[in-house]
Amino acid sequence: MKIEHAENNCLQIVIRRCLSWLCCTKRDSDNTATRNEVVNTASSRRISFSQSLETKQMIYEQLCEVNDGRWSHEDIQEAVSSCSDYTSAFHYLSRELSVCSDQTQSSQSLETKQMIYEQLCEVNDGSWSHEDIQEAVSSCSDYTSAFHYLSRERSDDQTQSSQLQETKQIYEQLCKMNKGSWSQENIEEAVSSCQDYNSALQYLTHECPLCCDQYPYSKIVNMTHCNCSFCEQCFVRHFSSVIKEKSIIHVVCPICKKPELEKNRNSEESMEFFNLLDTQIHHYLDKATHDLFQRKLRDRALMEMPEFSWCSHCPFGVLHEGDTLKMECPTCNKSTCFSCKQQWEDIHETMSCENFKLWKQQNQELDEFLSINGIECPSCKFQFELLKGGCLHFKCTQCQCEFCGACKAQFQQGQDCNFSKECQGQGFHAHHTRDCFYYLRDWSIRRLQQLLQKNGIQYENDLRKLSVNSLQGILKKDTQKKKVEDKAENTEDSGDKNFAEKELLVQLINANFLDPVDLYTEEEMIIELQRGKSSVPDHNRNDSKESYLEKLKMKIKQDIPLFVYTDQSEA
Repeated sequence: MKIEHAENNCLQIVIRRCLSWLCCTKRDSDNTATRNEVVNTASSRRISFSQSLETKQMIYEQLCEVNDGRWSHEDIQEAVSSCSDYTSAFHYLSRELSVCSDQTQSSQSLETKQMIYEQLCEVNDGSWSHEDIQEAVSSCSDYTSAFHYLSRERSDDQTQSSQLQETKQIYEQLCKMNKGSWSQENIEEAVSSCQDYNSALQYLTHECPLCCDQYPYSKIVNMTHCNCSFCEQCFVRHFSSVIKEKSIIHVVCPICKKPELEKNRNSEESMEFFNLLDTQIHHYLDKATHDLFQRKLRDRALMEMPEFSWCSHCPFGVLHEGDTLKMECPTCNKSTCFSCKQQWEDIHETMSCENFKLWKQQNQELDEFLSINGIECPSCKFQFELLKGGCLHFKCTQCQCEFCGACKAQFQQGQDCNFSKECQGQGFHAHHTRDCFYYLRDWSIRRLQQLLQKNGIQYENDLRKLSVNSLQGILKKDTQKKKVEDKAENTEDSGDKNFAEKELLVQLINANFLDPVDLYTEEEMIIELQRGKSSVPDHNRNDSKESYLEKLKMKIKQDIPLFVYTDQSEA
């Protein structure tokens, strides 16, 4: 057993030594390979370095050949060490040269500017500040341009100073001339807007053609559709009055009366005029007046629609689209005739509008007819529930037509009236017929009765129907003034009852188509011919007074007919 154990130990020792030898052999082999690799790398590096030195030497020699003296030996060495080829080294040296050149030029520019600054300081007489000289030197490249720069600045300053002085003088002159009609703001506005005294004075003295006062231009309103202009006060006064008291077609220029809205109701010109005028009215007039103007514009647009009509019971209108004459108002739930504008009654379904109006007149009491249905618009045929008496000038609330409540003659401005040339110089007027109450109210009751009696008209029963109470319902408050005038003319025509009796007598005269010329005196006939622009016949020596009066009467009836008939049957 011992021998086997010893043999095993010897075998293990041999194995260990063999393994150790093998490991040492492997390490030596590895170390030898590593040493060979290091030697090879070092050798390649020596070869590469040698080649790099040769390349740099060649680049250096090439740069030295092309050097014209601009590059130093150190610059070339720096370029060769910093660059890997000839081209990059050449560009490196060129860039360095450019930088040096820029630095040189910058240094020279600073020296030049310093020299220019010193020269300008030498010629400065105190009019240029230190900052002005520095600004001129930095803005200009030479002495001459810098000098002109400073001279121009001084010239501009002098010009500005001169302008300020002139402006001050204009302001002082205007203040001396001011008599309280210009405010300080007006004068300052004129001075700032004008270049000389005359133009500033003209700016402040625009004369308004309506009130003939003078206003600054800022207080003048220019109309949009004409060349007319007037002051703000006249603009407010005129358009406020027209909007509140007249129809929308009268809202035109107060000087030239343009545009002609009556002729061009639906034209684009009138629509454009109202749009521009609305802006001016909104600016100058109060809100209530502007709202009223817009409401009238709306009503005008509605009235141009053929299916629109006003209700005869309330102030609202209705768009009537049916084929019947009966028009129902949704506001008051009452009916109106769409054609004659009369309040609807069931009997109207069986008769025309003309027969219906005659039926109403014949079936009402005289006092009720006079007090309720006595005034009818000649334009739109709307019937007013107004009291007669007093002023005869009426204005239709529906179509804005202004007319005489007795003879229905329409009122017009003088320039719109074509009756005669003399009308152009008149204001708002109408040409009444000679049987109008406008003229016959100056007659005495006895003379009016005489005209009725001469033509066989009985009037006593009609007068007897009028009680004192009904007379008081017809009359207005201003009858007292008329009573005084009647008393001064004829003492028997005094009191409210006599004035109302005159009105009734004239109604009977008109209803029976009587011509008052039958009772005219010679003087009244001549006045009637002159008023009608008709020639007055000569009074021959052989003519008696009665024959001459008859000649005047026939002349009036021939040239100024009172009644115009449509056909011979009516005549």
